[in-house]
Amino acid sequence: MAEEGINFDKLQKEFYNAKEADQKYSRENDAKFRAVHQKVASYEEFRDIVTASHLQPLDRDDITGMKNVQQPWNTAYNTDQKDLKHNNIATSSLAERTNGIKTRDDFLKTWSTVENKVEYILSFDMDFLRSVFKCDIPFNFLETYVKSIKNDLSIDSLPKIINIFKVFTLCERFSLTLKFLGKKDKEELKSLLETIEKNGHNIDEVKNLYGLWTS
Repeated sequence: MAEEGINFDKLQKEFYNAKEADQKYSRENDAKFRAVHQKVASYEEFRDIVTASHLQPLDRDDITGMKNVQQPWNTAYNTDQKDLKHNNIATSSLAERTNGIKTRDDFLKTWSTVENKVEYILSFDMDFLRSVFKCDIPFNFLETYVKSIKNDLSIDSLPKIINIFKVFTLCERFSLTLKFLGKKDKEELKSLLETIEKNGHNIDEVKNLYGLWTS
């Protein structure tokens, strides 16, 4: 009787999403350590190593035999099934995705899968975000945050967006995050901050903290 209200399909989807996000986080974290150990020459090379962390080398059968290749008898059906699965995940409300998130790991796992990243991060209070980014900012997180805002800029959300930029600067390794920003990423960040400033917000403190206007 107690199981009547449980949506097992939803639980299974959430489990697989969390598992995939956890594996992705572990792969990229391992790749970061490998890149540092190899003493890569540039940030671009560092980023390429992390981005390609999910790739696996081809084995002999992949190269020479195309062994045991099976052609699906109905490709349209398979495509429809994939689209249906994606739509089911996308339609889950933000409240459902964020419910129960209490730790840094929970936050980052969901961040990697949620579609509207701006709405997602804005749904948390500053105290929680300070705890998430106390030690470090995950690889490519700041860049993704900037791009997400530029793609979905909400004037009403700008004050909290500015505060989140300030939260990042409290990270113990914030200077290292800035060092790993590529030239293009720095230009996009600077452009976004200038756009925020043009909308009537004083961001002098943020500009000084990020140091993008210094020679």
